[in-house]
Amino acid sequence: MHILSPRQDKNTTYLKKGANLWMYLPKLERDIRIPPFHDAQLMDGFRL
Repeated sequence: MHILSPRQDKNTTYLKKGANLWMYLPKLERDIRIPPFHDAQLMDGFRL
């Protein structure tokens, strides 16, 4: 998924492959792996 707007999020890209979710932040020129939701205790109660 490639974000086009709003301006502050423009060109942010998400890639999901199996249980792995990655986010690329063009402003930082780096990618970040987001852990599966069942492993992320901080995301408790968050729903997609």
